Amino acid sequence: MAKLTLPSLKNVNGDKPSWFHRARIPVWLLVAAAICALLSPLKVPMTVHTEEFGKLNLMFVMDFSGSMEASDWPEDKPLPAVVTSDILPPSRTAVAKANIKSFLANYHGDSQIGLVAFARRPYLVCPLMKGTAILEERMEQITTDDLEDGTAIGDAIQLAIHSLKSVDFGPKAVILLSDGVDHSQNDKAPSIAAEAASKADIVIHTFGIGGRHAYHPVNTDGGTEWRPVGEELNEPQLTEIARLTGGRYFKAGDADALAKAIESLAAQVISEPHKTSRRVTMPLTPLLTAAALLGVASLLSRLLLHAFF
Repeated sequence: MAKLTLPSLKNVNGDKPSWFHRARIPVWLLVAAAICALLSPLKVPMTVHTEEFGKLNLMFVMDFSGSMEASDWPEDKPLPAVVTSDILPPSRTAVAKANIKSFLANYHGDSQIGLVAFARRPYLVCPLMKGTAILEERMEQITTDDLEDGTAIGDAIQLAIHSLKSVDFGPKAVILLSDGVDHSQNDKAPSIAAEAASKADIVIHTFGIGGRHAYHPVNTDGGTEWRPVGEELNEPQLTEIARLTGGRYFKAGDADALAKAIESLAAQVISEPHKTSRRVTMPLTPLLTAAALLGVASLLSRLLLHAFF
């Protein structure tokens, strides 16, 4: 029987791949990285999460309406038969100023702190700053006689929000001290302001100043008389403002109660870490340059291998 012989490729090796064929992948990576690097500045957005202790952007919002000149008799002491100025405690204004100064002296840390004073209208008495000397000086100078009487709590919060929005980094908070009811035409103004603060990640802590036995100075023909304060503190309103923003409400019925409340809040806002998030952009040029250098190194190594082996 005759044998049929078929062609075979067994002994055919073909051409060996060229050095460029071997190095094609790093070459294209090098070209791509070089093109991207030339597009500098090329950046990508990212979120940075941080925790800070003792740093805070804080606005004090203090009521300077006429009722803040009242004095609150300590609730744990019996009422006097005759009320005179020499036996009464300091006024609500004086007590609030003293406690704010205590906070600045003992707890402010590296915070930025400012002050909004309000009655019928709010005023930015001191913008946010790290030093406290200017704030203390201006706070000490202002009196209830300097402002038109009234209580615009909502407007005061809005002004504080506007000031805090100018800061683009760090936790933000408001400490509101008031003894009255918002007297603006819109009775929902405080709640609207609190909702705006919440959207801006601003926490509001509220202090309701005033107890059950408060006396206000009244000028008469016979001289100054001390009469009971007619208007009561609107605690539900101040509680709601704090609740809407994740803050706390403190009842400060007299000087001692306000001092303890300020101390309690100060220890909380300064000692606890404040978690913040911010958007930043990271340049890609250094990474692309590093990729290009790696591509060059890979290409050179392949060339050397091709030349000697």
